[in-house]
Amino acid sequence: MDELADCLDRLRRDRYLSYEAMERESKKLRSWPDGSPREVLGKSTVGEIVTGKRLPSKGKLLTYLTVCRVVSADLPRWLAAWERVRTSDLAQPASAIRVRETSPRRLGVHAAIQVDGAPGELPLYVPRDVDPPLRAALSAGAQQGCFVLLVGGSSVGKTRTLYEAVRITLPEWWLVHPDDSEEIRALAAAPAARTVVWLDELQKYLAHDGGLTAGRARTLLQAGAVLVGTMWPDEYATRISPRRPGGDDQHARATELLDLAHVIDVAPAFSEVEHRRAQELAATDVRIWEALQSTDAGVTQVLAAGPELLRRWEHATNPYGQAVITVAIEARRLDVHAPLTRALLADAIPGYLTAAQRASAASDWLDHALDYATTPIRDAASALTPVDDGTMGGTSGYVAADYLLHHDRQTRHGLCPPASAWQALVDHLDDHDALEQLEASADVRMLYRYSRPVLERLADAGNRSAEIQIRIDQGDLKGAIAEAREWELEGDPDAYEFLIWALEYRGHIDAAVAEVRSRNHRYSKLKLVALLSNNDRLDELKVLAEAGDEYAARRLAFQLARRGRAEEALALVRPQADATPSNGWAAGWVVECLALLDRLDELQARADAGDDYAELRLLARRGQLEEIHSRVAAGEAYEGLILTALLDGGHVDDAVAELRRHIAEGYDNGGDIDLNEQLAELLATHGLLDELKAEVRVGNPCAGKWLVHLLIQQGQVDQANQLRRFGLNPDGTMASADSCETRVRSNLPS
Repeated sequence: MDELADCLDRLRRDRYLSYEAMERESKKLRSWPDGSPREVLGKSTVGEIVTGKRLPSKGKLLTYLTVCRVVSADLPRWLAAWERVRTSDLAQPASAIRVRETSPRRLGVHAAIQVDGAPGELPLYVPRDVDPPLRAALSAGAQQGCFVLLVGGSSVGKTRTLYEAVRITLPEWWLVHPDDSEEIRALAAAPAARTVVWLDELQKYLAHDGGLTAGRARTLLQAGAVLVGTMWPDEYATRISPRRPGGDDQHARATELLDLAHVIDVAPAFSEVEHRRAQELAATDVRIWEALQSTDAGVTQVLAAGPELLRRWEHATNPYGQAVITVAIEARRLDVHAPLTRALLADAIPGYLTAAQRASAASDWLDHALDYATTPIRDAASALTPVDDGTMGGTSGYVAADYLLHHDRQTRHGLCPPASAWQALVDHLDDHDALEQLEASADVRMLYRYSRPVLERLADAGNRSAEIQIRIDQGDLKGAIAEAREWELEGDPDAYEFLIWALEYRGHIDAAVAEVRSRNHRYSKLKLVALLSNNDRLDELKVLAEAGDEYAARRLAFQLARRGRAEEALALVRPQADATPSNGWAAGWVVECLALLDRLDELQARADAGDDYAELRLLARRGQLEEIHSRVAAGEAYEGLILTALLDGGHVDDAVAELRRHIAEGYDNGGDIDLNEQLAELLATHGLLDELKAEVRVGNPCAGKWLVHLLIQQGQVDQANQLRRFGLNPDGTMASADSCETRVRSNLPS
């Protein structure tokens, strides 16, 4: 305070302005450019300002500076100093620094390609189209707190854009960059006003128990903090996509949190306007000029050396280096985000090499491989990044570059890591969250020889969900239920839903139904309907429907229709549609049943009467794909109608491709069946055994059940039982007792 007062007094003296002159000149001023009146400075006010007795308001400070003829370019420095004094009594969060003092590289901004003659560590910032709404949101948030999330692909400039916006709008605020869930909890326990919470790659803070929740976010926002983060589109879509009623929603907490965010999308490529801005800056920064010359990637991707990273991986001159990179990428594809140790990489790599490459490897092959993978490309980025272990020069492991993972998800999603990679992950991972994710990834792929030992390690470490699953596998259902109820009594709201999922997933449908019926849980009615519907308990479902449960009636109609019993489904839904014309689901199912029964005249009559869905369903039933595509493009029809038309026309390959596209894009079909389930059922219905196995290997959570079902349908009962007990090998072949250390999953659902 005293220092600011002294500087203001020296400024006045340098201009030879007395107190009286300051008052006289302030009266001559009219208003600020935004129309708000400038405040008059009395002699006593000037005296209080220059002696440090009182901190002036922002308006009086601006008037003082204007009278002292401070130019506009210098005003921000004075305002920043005033802001520091004004907030000096506010608590400083632990490990916080001023926004203006932050390093963009430490906040996650990619290093850029290095070109001779380029100024500075980073290229000049190319203003983005999202800057105005982003900065407006942050400015508004400075008054009341806000949560702003930038969503865009890898290396599209999200983090740099966010950094520049925060630096411009909130330069004097504190900034905290949490490392883990513990720091998030501590921050929420003692929230500080005027603090920016930096959450680059927000998904990292959602993957851990006790991380960032909606409740903690609200606490921070109410305290006046500003939360800012970035996220990839697929990560965001997976967590925000609406779930059908009664369906399991493993991302419910994340969805609740993301609903608080003001989401701004960052385009994958520069717009024409942004491109022109880049061209203007290219004369000053040769890195931007070079990026503009590229035709194989966007400007921001080239600046981050993305294309060259791809070339270094896909066209590697060192096969061991290529294998190291691939292991790290595929581990992240399995949602294992923990750094991979040297020992893990050494054990994982053999499965990626030919026999000749393994035989001819030099004694120091791993050192050369890691040198190749960690060498920065043009001093910007490397395929693998070492992660420190907390000591100088110490490395805990390596993680793959985001850009490579993003590319892998788009081009290699169907590939399953070899046995050596799975076994190395099982043997060497010790991070609890990584082990949980590894177990889930192996289990859903029916790789039981890897999931079971991880499950046992988790249970030994006190993981309740692992203990419940092991008890169920051992046939101790009472013990599993008691464990879950004790867990629930301890305050975990997920214990109930996890128990029901575990019982159903392992084929104990009677026990799951009994547990749901015995409870008065808020989700019990919806969960019961879903259980009965998903497991062919149609008679019980019919009882609920006849008792007036609309959701049960809807699911029953769907299950009857998909089993070729469209007449029964029509008899169920038509009375409800006729009694309540505004009942959208019933009317929709009347149309669907008429289409399945080929009663096109009745369908046409409904269309003529103004039923838009009937008209669209007729187009699909008649195979008018071109017209449907046109309607979808014009926004007059939902995209799922294309799939319906393909299925109606028997275009199985095209329908499979369409379903896979919908799954990849997180499309919400708004229906009664999960897209993964629909795809698996379609493949099973048409006897596509190899494709169904491929779905299992990429982690389709519904494919295993349908693979068993198809084997039984084909008369391969022994193989179906073997699959239930031992699962698959990573190469897609059937596992056997000899290849498994333990007999597991003997009671998976058929």
